Amino acid sequence: FRVFTFEFQLLNFKFLLLIFYTFNFWMIKMVSNKLASALNEVGYNGDIKTENIENTIYEATKNKTRVVITGTEKRNEITAVILHVLQFHGIETDFITEENYSNAQLSTENDFVIIEAIPNEFFGNLHANIALITDIPNENSEIYSDFIAKITSGGVLVYNEENASLTNLAENSQNYFRKFPYKKPNISTKNDTIALETELGNISLNTQDLALVHQLEGARYICQQLGLLEEDFYEAVMNY
Repeated sequence: FRVFTFEFQLLNFKFLLLIFYTFNFWMIKMVSNKLASALNEVGYNGDIKTENIENTIYEATKNKTRVVITGTEKRNEITAVILHVLQFHGIETDFITEENYSNAQLSTENDFVIIEAIPNEFFGNLHANIALITDIPNENSEIYSDFIAKITSGGVLVYNEENASLTNLAENSQNYFRKFPYKKPNISTKNDTIALETELGNISLNTQDLALVHQLEGARYICQQLGLLEEDFYEAVMNY
């Protein structure tokens, strides 16, 4: 009876494993099809491979200004803040975000494309014109070094200077680009409301996510690179 029970459990495990791999296969295929639709909008008809998809994205958007948001700390949330600020002020932009670049909208009209890039061995192939790196873990410094080396000449790197590994890579890069280091903003808290302390006065926020607040200066620098003034950024962030 014990042998039968063990064999039954093993059969169940193999069945669940089969379902897992089948689900992941179809998810990858579905993601590729979603991205393919966006890429077709800008006239890209080449093969789309899940491996090194970053190179495909670059080829399809090389006539646009690629604004790449990456790092491990609040990457997705900071990308959402930037898109909110742009939308708040009526600035149309393309975007490619989320896991496997599954949420994509591209057009032939817009000059900018916001790309949320998951750090991997290929993400440097996006050749960012403007990049924001929130932080890097020490063990991944090599792939970030490659990413920074592939920022387009004369481009922009916005980076968290409080991350020692990241600051070291940015300051010692042989690539030519403008550097905008940032650090945590000054804040105050009253009645569970976080406020940014700025030269324009205190800016009350609707979020209590302190880790996100610590990265807001990076988002502000990016928005300024896209033509928004400091007060424009704060006005939109108050309504986020």
